[in-house]
Amino acid sequence: MASKPSTEQRFFDCARKDLDFLVKDFGFAATVKEGPLPSIVFKKEPLAIEIGWYKGEVDCNFNVLLENNVFRPYISRGFVLWEVILRVDPNAFVEKPPLPRWALSVEDADCFLQYYAKLIQKFCSPILRGDLSLLESITWERRKRDKENMP
Repeated sequence: MASKPSTEQRFFDCARKDLDFLVKDFGFAATVKEGPLPSIVFKKEPLAIEIGWYKGEVDCNFNVLLENNVFRPYISRGFVLWEVILRVDPNAFVEKPPLPRWALSVEDADCFLQYYAKLIQKFCSPILRGDLSLLESITWERRKRDKENMP
């Protein structure tokens, strides 16, 4: 008799299914990142999209793997999905679908994964094709804000 997949494995399977367009349409590869907070990572240089399910929340982050004059060491190269989407369309979240308050089960987490997949497809195609200009502008704004807040 085959053993039942773990909750974590079922989450990763849902993520692979819901975000399959990243692999099929954009050439990303999916891998599981082991550790105390495991996640699934969809990677295609110079970008990695990391999705994790921790403490009742499903997180989705864009991470730039490139180092240049904009994306430098010791400067954040991570971007939360919401931050990216709001830069493309400030009204993107005015009408959200009904989502569970917390992702307490794989089924709840899958609702968030499906929603994130729709958002990524609708608003992030240029980034998925390698155009990092939006992420660059966010980085420059962060630097400007950090300089203004220095003593």
